[in-house]
Amino acid sequence: MMKDLKDYIDELHEKVDIVSTINRYVKLKKRGRNYVGLCPFHEEKTPSFVVSPEKQIFHCFGCGASGDVIKFLMKIDGMDFKEAITILAQDAGMPLPTFSGKKTDKTEKDNLRGAVQAASNFFQEQITKDILLYLEQRGVTKESIEKFQIGYAPPNGEKLITAMEKKGISQNSLLAAGVLKKMDDGKIKSYFRNRIIFPIFDIQGRIVAFGGRIFGKGEPKYLNSPDTPIFLKGNLLYPINIAKEGIRKEKQAIIVEGYFDALILHQSGIQNVVSSMGTSFTDAQAGLIKRYADNVCFFYDDDEGGRKGAERAVEICSKKNLTVKIIVEGSGHDPDEIVLKKGKDGILELIDNAKDPLDFITSFELKIEGNNPSGKGRVAKKVLEIIDKISNKVEAYEYIKQLGTILNIDPSILFTQYTPIPTKSRRQREKLNVNNIMSNTEKLLTQAVIQRPETLYKIIEKVDINYFPDSRHRKIFNHAKKDIEKKGIPDIRNWDDLTEDEFSLATALSMEDPSLVSDEAVGQAIKRMNNYIMQSEAQELYNEIKETKDENELRKKLEKYQQIIEKLKKR
Repeated sequence: MMKDLKDYIDELHEKVDIVSTINRYVKLKKRGRNYVGLCPFHEEKTPSFVVSPEKQIFHCFGCGASGDVIKFLMKIDGMDFKEAITILAQDAGMPLPTFSGKKTDKTEKDNLRGAVQAASNFFQEQITKDILLYLEQRGVTKESIEKFQIGYAPPNGEKLITAMEKKGISQNSLLAAGVLKKMDDGKIKSYFRNRIIFPIFDIQGRIVAFGGRIFGKGEPKYLNSPDTPIFLKGNLLYPINIAKEGIRKEKQAIIVEGYFDALILHQSGIQNVVSSMGTSFTDAQAGLIKRYADNVCFFYDDDEGGRKGAERAVEICSKKNLTVKIIVEGSGHDPDEIVLKKGKDGILELIDNAKDPLDFITSFELKIEGNNPSGKGRVAKKVLEIIDKISNKVEAYEYIKQLGTILNIDPSILFTQYTPIPTKSRRQREKLNVNNIMSNTEKLLTQAVIQRPETLYKIIEKVDINYFPDSRHRKIFNHAKKDIEKKGIPDIRNWDDLTEDEFSLATALSMEDPSLVSDEAVGQAIKRMNNYIMQSEAQELYNEIKETKDENELRKKLEKYQQIIEKLKKR
């Protein structure tokens, strides 16, 4: 990284409030000097995610995720370094940075995004009067066509290939981006033909893929781009780039299945709607929603598919501590049809009357099994199997009580039938092959030099840190030492050569309780470390003595060994 870019990033850190930025994704609460919240990078019930406005860094004491505001955006939104810097610069009102003195080569992802954008521009240019008439009949306005950048892929795929060649877009990029595909006979064809095209956007609003609805007759009715280096269908929701602010504002996400459903609801003024693009809801999509809200409402049909969808929603959303509701419209109409028939109020009424998922599932099963003693027994067994998949066991027990009410069965009877799956314990981190006392000692001394720079010279005067058993602490200590000698304080954000594990450790140490590194604690740690060093020297010398045959050399080593032992006795 060039010096001028380092200066730029330093200025960016000063102008960007890390707490405000992260608070868009994580609900933070002030605790002392820092802010805490539930980590967005792993499942947890007790907050272990800490943000320091003073140090302008974050750290999760649960999973170890850590970094500055740049790394946070890179991790949570899948941005690369340049993209994160650019977004933050725009927020701070700073001019865009210069990353090098000459133009940098485009990355593979840049090329793929360029190919997809070029294809999208082509598709938008191909819209005919017939397509406009069809969209108008589906209730889509011209404003929505422009806003969602809807296009059309003509039946003749050669037209796309020719247009891309003229623009200098390589076939390799188009193939890798899923715009073109190679047939079994080796021929290259357009992936989408005779389809209305819905561009799929990533969280930053960049087109990364397409959904295509057949125009006229043909199968499949809907076709999505294949997974590519810039698009994983199970990781995105349509159109999350537009809906995320609405979801945050309403504190709830409405999940529909189709592109038209999402588009028409947005068009009606319901701005917190996203589509799962016709596929099953995934863990990644639940995590995406969790960044903006704690509540999610699913539109499901009152059939076996809706029942399975509700079951899956309960299991997945419980892992993310999302509260689930199910919207059921008995007539079998899709959400877009309901809006066009009843208006926005028709949808809002359904949302207001959304059902608890276990209520929906239980009612559905009762219709199949029968509302009689044997039928209730079978329903209870099925629903308890679903409850058993819920990771939050408090929530699971509440559902059992609710099931008892619905079935008019004493919940205590249901509890006897319920055997919760034991929760998996977190993986224990690999322990260092050193004495625990010494590990804590070097940790304390490294924490001290980060949090209390004035302790540096006291420590290095009395301790040779090259004897630190853990190389990570040695490296972090030396970084802090260099910073203190140059500018008086350590700045973890600029320690670019640290591995992810080392950086996580450094941020954790910087956010530990400062009372742990009092003058007395540091003094005791120095004594323990020197004892360890002398014991190590004594052991090494003892091993040498056993191998030494020269009498003069043996005498010298014995004297030195005795001196070390005497020093240890006095301590």
